Amino acid sequence: MSKFLPIAFLGLLLLALGCAGGGGGSSSSGSSSGRPVCSTSLFSPNYILNRDPATGSLNRTLYWSKFPLRVAFRSNRTFPDGFGGTISVAAVAADAFGRWRHDTGGRVDFSIVGAADPAEITVQVVEVPGRPGAGGTLGQTQMRFVEPSGRLTEAEITLYVWPGITRAELTQGLRATSAHEFGHALFLLGHSENPADLMHTTINPTEDKFLTSADLNSLRTGYCDTFSRLREESRAPLGPIRTVVIRCSCGSH
Repeated sequence: MSKFLPIAFLGLLLLALGCAGGGGGSSSSGSSSGRPVCSTSLFSPNYILNRDPATGSLNRTLYWSKFPLRVAFRSNRTFPDGFGGTISVAAVAADAFGRWRHDTGGRVDFSIVGAADPAEITVQVVEVPGRPGAGGTLGQTQMRFVEPSGRLTEAEITLYVWPGITRAELTQGLRATSAHEFGHALFLLGHSENPADLMHTTINPTEDKFLTSADLNSLRTGYCDTFSRLREESRAPLGPIRTVVIRCSCGSH
């Protein structure tokens, strides 16, 4: 049996080296936050070290200590679908949120709960007087998190709609905006510099947009790809609570 010891030892050594960071490795921080700390190049390409085009600040990844999350729509709107029925904004948004679950193989998981139920992420649908022009706000996410760990405690997504909103704006642009805002609520304080990425600062209000490899890689790197293994933390804050609001702008029409 001793002849297998060198192989086992070598395997453990390689595993330890692979988890030490650099070249795509990760390592547990051992901190009270319970959040693993890993190389920013764990999965690439990503935009972990980008500057937010909207603010010029360096991007920052935040995190939830456990999944699944509870998502509650505190308000909703419905609009004619052009075929005698209606389109629910909440239904479109929930479907868009599900793209993050689908593309992570279910590791980013959530459930939709009732409007009055406790939830980590809440969603408000607000009707504004008219369609936002270029640079106007299509959606925004307010995030509350503990410093210095970046552990999220709650997030509130606001989606904007307007009278006369078109079917394309409802089923395409709103879907992209919803998926974008959910990305902020999941992990990202900042934006991608690449207009092709879902998490770029602007969205075309009439076109859908999907997660790119950089979007997925940034999420996976932010969590060190250990979504289901983060240990639950105490409800008591580990430091001061910070609140940040980040907005998605209207791009070209």
